[in-house]
Amino acid sequence: MRVGDGFTVIYSDGRAYIAAVTGIVDNYIQHFIYMSPDAYADMLGEIPYPNSALIRYAGGREFTAPLLGNGNVRAVVHIDELKTQIGYSTNAMGTITVVLIVLACALAFVVLFNLTNINISERIRELATIKVLGFYDTELSIYIYRENGAVTLFGILLGLAGGIFLHRFVITTVEIDLLKFPTVIHPRSYFFAVALSFAFAVFVNLVMNIKLARIDMVESLKNVE
Repeated sequence: MRVGDGFTVIYSDGRAYIAAVTGIVDNYIQHFIYMSPDAYADMLGEIPYPNSALIRYAGGREFTAPLLGNGNVRAVVHIDELKTQIGYSTNAMGTITVVLIVLACALAFVVLFNLTNINISERIRELATIKVLGFYDTELSIYIYRENGAVTLFGILLGLAGGIFLHRFVITTVEIDLLKFPTVIHPRSYFFAVALSFAFAVFVNLVMNIKLARIDMVESLKNVE
């Protein structure tokens, strides 16, 4: 919905009215429609009667009891209490996020490990030939690491770009009518994602370095493709 669009407002008695959007404000807790008394009177054809008041009080909550003692006051809602209650209900999302991060790390490790293992196994004769030509184990490892680094860098760039759209899709999907989540990604999230990806790539390379060092040049060159 954009400024200038029309939308239907259903009154408490079931009557429907068409209103125009003149401005949009983000309400992360609950949703409201704000209109001036004149706009209300023009739309419904009656003078608005206020039935609630927004009070900003810097002190404690000692004013709650006197208000509730007034017969004209039916309830007092504290915004901070509402925020705390919603915070308790959304704490489970933090646990789910941690589980997803752990599973993503495990998946990254498995994919990198299998790709590197298959790469070495499929090119065992080529690598053995390079060792026969006099390449040291360190030089042979760098030969493989260079390819892994390129694949890892490409995966990081693609993941960062796709992660923005995936994050926005997930956040908007889990939203409910009375609660909105800010679609903000902090810079440290990008840093941690890149750091974890490089850490797993380095760990896999160190593990595969053992396999590269154990390549049997004679037996590998005797295999028939």
